[in-house]
Amino acid sequence: MGIPPPLPGQPLELGDYLIPLPHPPSEDLLHPGRLRIGRSARKMAAEMVDLWTFDVLSLQEASRGHALYLLGLAVFERHNLLKACRIDMRAFERFLLRMEHGYGANPYHNSMHGADVLMTTHLFLSKYGFLERLSSLELLASLLGALMHDFNHPGTTNAHEAKLHSARAIIYSDSSILERHHLASSFELLRLLKAEGHDLLGGLPAADYQTVRSLIIDIVLHTDLSNHFKFVSRLQALCTAKGHSQSSNTADAAGATSAGSSGGAAGSGGGVGGSGGTSEAESSSWVSTLHDPESVDVRLLLGLAIKFADLGHSIKPFHLHKAWTVRVTNEFWALGDRERALGVPISPLCDREAEGSAMALAKSQVGFFSYVCTPFYAAIADLVDPHMEPYAQLLANQNEWAVRVERANKLEPKLEQDGLTTRRRLSSQDGGEDVDEAEDEAVDAAALLRRLSTRYDPSDSERSDNEEFGRLSERSEEVRTQASEWHKGDANGRTAKAKKDVKEEAEGAVTSAPPAPVAVVKPSGGLLSRLAHKLGC
Repeated sequence: MGIPPPLPGQPLELGDYLIPLPHPPSEDLLHPGRLRIGRSARKMAAEMVDLWTFDVLSLQEASRGHALYLLGLAVFERHNLLKACRIDMRAFERFLLRMEHGYGANPYHNSMHGADVLMTTHLFLSKYGFLERLSSLELLASLLGALMHDFNHPGTTNAHEAKLHSARAIIYSDSSILERHHLASSFELLRLLKAEGHDLLGGLPAADYQTVRSLIIDIVLHTDLSNHFKFVSRLQALCTAKGHSQSSNTADAAGATSAGSSGGAAGSGGGVGGSGGTSEAESSSWVSTLHDPESVDVRLLLGLAIKFADLGHSIKPFHLHKAWTVRVTNEFWALGDRERALGVPISPLCDREAEGSAMALAKSQVGFFSYVCTPFYAAIADLVDPHMEPYAQLLANQNEWAVRVERANKLEPKLEQDGLTTRRRLSSQDGGEDVDEAEDEAVDAAALLRRLSTRYDPSDSERSDNEEFGRLSERSEEVRTQASEWHKGDANGRTAKAKKDVKEEAEGAVTSAPPAPVAVVKPSGGLLSRLAHKLGC
């Protein structure tokens, strides 16, 4: 797996250590005038620029794969950055199209994610007044960093690269491997574009270019999750010193002191009124420390912005958050499949066989929110606005996953008990050995269908879980009822047909659900295991 050293006198090529950039698309695909993007898609992109509820997935479909191109144009136009930073429009359009083409076809880390992070970075900086703190160069670096942060993604993780001692792990010494890979790939793209006569940053003086480059590097390195908890601790320290909650506590204490110093009934009433007025006044005068250059330098602010955006699927409306969750889950499972084929330990959250149920997914999301997302966004809300819309949506999403876990915890034991009760009831009746075996298979089929009702279905992320559960449960009951009826007929004459019928019923119920590349956890033991195998589960 190592790379042979270069021959004496032969220069070491960076490309030897990187996944080469994809070959550029044809000139037709790089000519903006030849793109088949309808007016409705362009209008959709323009209307998204101010909305937290923007939907890149829908725009990607409407624009025939050009969401990053459209949103890149819209955001940079909104901030007038092409003029402010002397960027040629043709060079910028070609840059966006090459970025779009070179992001790769991963389910999650693709050009749509790059566009999504660009939009969320723009919204965070715009809606909370941070544009006033930034120069044109700093804003340019922030938005370019958002576009570049996962460029040319190989669909792996830093842990995977280090585990395999990959070429990238070797050249980057196991330090922020993918983040440095994305940076190298992005700056290599800029070099290639310059060689083709489309120098994106050619209008900047050398010193300004170096400033932008340095900021972009710092911004992208902030997306390495191995440093996440250290970063959150830093934010929490700021909250303790200068957060909104700390300001409110100070105001409340001051109000209580004022109330306690007033004597008599009238004084007490005046104290309460004075306390309310003081607290409201102090609260309204509170200013986020993120606006203070002496407390928070611009690099920390821009690092916070990119992290806010990179975890941004957690703050979307639940149907969008769930769609993105499906994508990242499938990408992790694909990586797990590769690791299984290589014979190396499967990375956490990447084993589709062990983590392919609805319960496992919901539990992993609850953990992801509890330990990664919520502490981070809670600190940002305390430093920016306790009532910020994205934080409220995050809490709603976390609660939704928790409800799903609770529902599954209550449902699973009941389904198991239903299966046992039916088995005992059937086994207490008379019948030949063949009938008993067929009945066992019918009961097992019913139980299997009930278990399938709680699976996670990546092929249709917007299907109502309750509706799906009800449909499969009804089919399960039909199969179980048919098993009960078998004892009324002739055991010798009907056993073979009955066994065939119940299998067809079970297979029909399973195949009527949308196909999903999810491995259902297989119950152990004889007939049920064989039945699960026959049903392809």
